[in-house]
Amino acid sequence: MITARQLSQRNDTLLRLHLGETLFIQWGSDKSKSFT
Repeated sequence: MITARQLSQRNDTLLRLHLGETLFIQWGSDKSKSFT
């Protein structure tokens, strides 16, 4: 059984991964814009 604490930790991890992915995509698109 998953406790509420484990669930919130998992949500935090997913949120961080999602934020990191979004930031990385934005950074990548900014970088490709400066190249062209």
